[in-house]
Amino acid sequence: MPVPTNPDLPTSWELPGIYFSLNFAGQGGGIGTLDKRLLVLGYRLATGTQPPDAPVRVNSVQDAWDYFGRGSDCARSIQAAIAQVGAGVIDLFACPLNEPAGGSAATHLITVAGTATASGSLDIYVCGYLASVPIASGDTANIVAAAINAELVKLADLPVTSGVATSTVTLTARHKGFQGNDLPVRVDQFGAPGLTFSPGTLVYSGTAVGVGSTTVTVSSTTISAAVANSDTATIIAAAIAAAINAGGYPVTASAATGTLTLFYRNGRYVHRIVGAMITSTGVTITPNVGVTPLNSGAERPSLTAALTTIAGQSAFSVWLSCFNEVTTLGTISTHIEVQGNGVNQKGQFVLAGQSQSLTTAGAIPAGTTPALTASPRYGLVWCPESPQQEYELAARCGAMVAFEDYAPRNYDGKPLKTDATVPLLLPHRAARPSASDKNSAIHTYYMTPLAVDEVAGKLVVVSGKTTSNNANLVLHDWGSIRHIDFMRADFSSVLSTTFAGTNLRRYGVPNTPNTVTVTNIRDASYVEAVRLDAIDLYDGAETFKAAFTAEIDSVVPTRVNCFIPLAVIRSLHQIAPTGAPV
Repeated sequence: MPVPTNPDLPTSWELPGIYFSLNFAGQGGGIGTLDKRLLVLGYRLATGTQPPDAPVRVNSVQDAWDYFGRGSDCARSIQAAIAQVGAGVIDLFACPLNEPAGGSAATHLITVAGTATASGSLDIYVCGYLASVPIASGDTANIVAAAINAELVKLADLPVTSGVATSTVTLTARHKGFQGNDLPVRVDQFGAPGLTFSPGTLVYSGTAVGVGSTTVTVSSTTISAAVANSDTATIIAAAIAAAINAGGYPVTASAATGTLTLFYRNGRYVHRIVGAMITSTGVTITPNVGVTPLNSGAERPSLTAALTTIAGQSAFSVWLSCFNEVTTLGTISTHIEVQGNGVNQKGQFVLAGQSQSLTTAGAIPAGTTPALTASPRYGLVWCPESPQQEYELAARCGAMVAFEDYAPRNYDGKPLKTDATVPLLLPHRAARPSASDKNSAIHTYYMTPLAVDEVAGKLVVVSGKTTSNNANLVLHDWGSIRHIDFMRADFSSVLSTTFAGTNLRRYGVPNTPNTVTVTNIRDASYVEAVRLDAIDLYDGAETFKAAFTAEIDSVVPTRVNCFIPLAVIRSLHQIAPTGAPV
């Protein structure tokens, strides 16, 4: 059969070189070995010394603070990556972006009410960072709010600033944009009866027309209550409050004359509060939970200049996107696919994080344009109600992958790590996904679930899965795409080193080192496969020997088309014994 041709290499492209395309449907940047370059794509602060839209190498946490501003998305991602693998063991880069100028900064509330009738204390966690506040009997809401703010402003690595007005502490995202809605806040109250702590209210108005339901979503959890025709706002608010209080949800609630007041529950992480009416009409819900930027153009990053600059540089084998909505991920995917084609040949793998519900998070891989499900070059890390921001988890996974020396590594059960300066807390037991949900995350939604190893007490990768929905299940593993990219780079390097500057004989055999034949090229590829086979980086060179082919292109006589079967060392995920009594 004819040797496949590189579909990305037109006959008009005459620059000398090795041009290796990858066909993920069947047969199938820069040239080199598997590198350890991790690129963070996120926002900078105006206080950072590095200009936007150009990658810069980061050697330490201090560099990250200086270059991008302490508390910026870029700096915090770098801190998480270093916490995973240590400083100086991977090549860390960040491409800082300016926040959307026309956007708005998300805010999150801690509203205190009442007066303490006995002493107590508070532990407040923001993205895992702890602020502890003592409370004396007789402390008023204003006094306690001021004390909370005084402790929070001491935490320099938070992605928010803290301010207080009377009895309300407002946490304001350091960056404008939709990204700021991801801010897990936990308020644990010990003693101090008479005080309450609220993330905000939902105000219902109007009268229901038709039967339906009302929902309140907090973090990754949605609570629902039935709505009858002609139910008033007061009835509806009371119904959803009762539903909230009946379950072990992230918040508790009270209702009065159509106003639903939410309260923090010990041990649970609260953000992304949304109220909705389902099917019934006639009722509106007004949220008073801080500023919640919409997922719109004005609230998303501009990537054009950054991606243009990145395209002119060598490949970054692993990317961390601080952004996880479908529009921005689609823009990144368009870039990655072009850069990974048979001319540019950049083997790059992008990770992002998600902590919302299974179905909300699971809609992302298929919802981008182009769809992430069409390629194995992406991974979406999922941890519902994560105590850390989503990109922090993805940064740790990105560092894990970039650090790995063995390209086809099986990531099942690999732990996320931290150090003494960067928190990594475990999600609440009530929020941890079931075995069925973890399987759905992998099988139905093409995500990488994280879970708690109950024995080790650590957060681990359940299975490192790409977003690919390819029928070839091998392409669903992080290690497989890393191995494929490694082999492309390796074979290309060998062919370039062996044959660059030689001449091609169509007939006969070479008599000097100046000339080669297509047989020489085919055999050199096979010999390299044998070498890789001996170090467990090729699966069965002898088995695939006949598949190595080479022939002169029918249109461009100075081009040789080759087929090199890339036999991936695949991950072992399951062993399924069957037993019977004997």
